[in-house]
Amino acid sequence: RFGCWHRAFAGLLVAIHLVIAPIGLALRSAMPIGPKSLAEMIQVQLPEDAAIEGQSLVVVTAPMPILASYLPERRALAGLSVPAHMRVLAPSQPGGVTVSRADDRTLVIRPAQGFMRLVADRLARNLNHPMSAGQRVEVTGMTVEVLELTSDGRPAAAAFMFDVSLEDASLRWLCWRYPGFAPFVPPPVGTTVILTSEAAIVQAGTNVAAP
Repeated sequence: RFGCWHRAFAGLLVAIHLVIAPIGLALRSAMPIGPKSLAEMIQVQLPEDAAIEGQSLVVVTAPMPILASYLPERRALAGLSVPAHMRVLAPSQPGGVTVSRADDRTLVIRPAQGFMRLVADRLARNLNHPMSAGQRVEVTGMTVEVLELTSDGRPAAAAFMFDVSLEDASLRWLCWRYPGFAPFVPPPVGTTVILTSEAAIVQAGTNVAAP
């Protein structure tokens, strides 16, 4: 039996697929050449580079992380080189994302509005299964530790601990800067940058404790 939330979500899907999508298709068909659509802009783009096959692509911020994670599949279908691994760390959002360098291998990331704020960010983990402070998740080449929670139980800050130095050649870094993705350089140990959609604001000399 569907509750109110389920009925609303089902109605949204119907509206998207039966109303919005056909209109969008007609508009795109009428204008095949022109500025990039929002969907095209927020998908990660990489130049053709065979070196990426031996690297892990680390996307520090993305406006829609779930969409950014489709990069390997899109490149494979296009016959392009594919990263060995891909990690999307945090959502880009109003208020910026604070990125602090705790040590040679660790970034501490704090989005202004916390992680998992949007419904799309929760597709991989439902809020009915909340994370806890101190909880760790291990993936190839990286361990993530939840450091703090928001008032509604979402991760507020997390430490991303890599197996190698952040400057290691096996890592390639990007972040979101409107109207697309740009190279990212990890800040020096003990310092912080605040990533907005337009720029990176450097805060030098900030003390950052390793988790």
